[in-house]
Amino acid sequence: IDFHNKADGHERRIALYLVENFRYAPDPLEHFVYCTQLMQAECLASAYRLWKREWRGPGREYCGGALVWQINDCWPVTSWAICDYYLRPKHAYYTVKREMAPLSIGITRREHKHPKDKYTRVNIDTKTKIEVWGSNLQLEDL
Repeated sequence: IDFHNKADGHERRIALYLVENFRYAPDPLEHFVYCTQLMQAECLASAYRLWKREWRGPGREYCGGALVWQINDCWPVTSWAICDYYLRPKHAYYTVKREMAPLSIGITRREHKHPKDKYTRVNIDTKTKIEVWGSNLQLEDL
């Protein structure tokens, strides 16, 4: 893995991301590869979903599109490509395909916690905000 990846400190960075997000064992190598590809898919899903939501209608087009930077690898390597060297789709391929579907619906839930009293944090008022959004990339209305 180290020979092909040219990013500085990549082993430590990938290991930290995995430890913070998954329960995994680095042995066997297949489990490590599976977890890193799953993590890549989750990252790309979040990014594409966010970018898609930034197209908010006339005069509010904060993001006009997204490109897949690296579709496939030129040799077997750890990378951001969505297909491997043998042109087999990784998890991220299907994630990007799903997120770029012409019709999509999403939901976000956020909790805001505010103390009821400025002198103590024993009584905390929790308010939940739910945001539902839809995206239609087709050329006609539904």
